[in-house]
Amino acid sequence: RFLDQPLSDWKVPDRYAETTCMVYLAPRMHTQYELFTPLVDLKAKSVSGENTRSSVLFGIRVQRYQSYFATNMIFPLFLITSLSLSALLIPPSEIADRIATILTLLLTTVAFKFILASELPPMSYMTYIDKYLVFIYLWYCGLTAETIFVHGVQTEEDDSRAVFIDDVVFWACLTLWMSLH
Repeated sequence: RFLDQPLSDWKVPDRYAETTCMVYLAPRMHTQYELFTPLVDLKAKSVSGENTRSSVLFGIRVQRYQSYFATNMIFPLFLITSLSLSALLIPPSEIADRIATILTLLLTTVAFKFILASELPPMSYMTYIDKYLVFIYLWYCGLTAETIFVHGVQTEEDDSRAVFIDDVVFWACLTLWMSLH
């Protein structure tokens, strides 16, 4: 927004008011961040008494749009991970299909993490989205462990116990998943 403002609104000293400068921002800056009025600091320095060097310091305060990250990053992760509960609806005897479903969604989440990494600036600490991804990875590990456990409990003659455990775990996971969101 501020690029449309005349240079005089940029808090530039009068002696530089007629100076023209161009500022180019990455296209994603406009969609992901709210940009506030920039501050400009112009300084002239004398070197060995005869040459004058000028410097310009631009400062732009930015704030991330929360709705952008919620709709384009967190919500798709929520949907992808919610689909993992569908693995519990596959009969316990079909362990290959259940694990394939879970691992496919895990790989989808990992691929999505690479997209997130390209969109977000690198941080030295764990952000909310990093913690959310760790939780999702643990979620997939828990579903895989449950699938293996239920397959071990199942017998050829009677799979009612395995189906019962599956039902209990499904409803418990669904309740936990929805209560955390």
